[in-house]
Amino acid sequence: MQLKLVRLLSAALLPLLLLSGSAVAADPVSQQSAIEKAVLEAMAKIEQAAERLEAGSFYDLALPEGSIIQNGRLFASSEEARKSIEQAYQGIEKQEITFRRQQVTVVSPTVALVTAESDSSATLTDGREIAATSAWTVLFVLRDGQWKVLHAHTSVPPRQ
Repeated sequence: MQLKLVRLLSAALLPLLLLSGSAVAADPVSQQSAIEKAVLEAMAKIEQAAERLEAGSFYDLALPEGSIIQNGRLFASSEEARKSIEQAYQGIEKQEITFRRQQVTVVSPTVALVTAESDSSATLTDGREIAATSAWTVLFVLRDGQWKVLHAHTSVPPRQ
């Protein structure tokens, strides 16, 4: 009798378990898409801050305990990196930056890695124009409901 009850319950519960399992399986895909979208929106904010020459706006997206590497230079703090960028921006009148080949790797629900290339052009205050292609690696973490930069590494590869 007990064995029949177990079989009956198993037969009744199996379809429910399968349905709930497929719902859970579909959820990570939508969660991953939402994370990718949110992180790319954060990258767009970085792009906009660079075009407005607002180093502070970029560093508002960065965690104070994070690390920044630019062209082989490791800054001791995000504040030190911000000051360096603000100083560099003093010689720039206008800048345009376009990210391309952005690739998002969702590591976990609270961690995502973005790799990208960017094309930049700038008009200096003395009228000269410069252009560069950069490589980016940006590690985002979700803090208090916002995607923040824990680590960023940018470099300008040598021209070939």
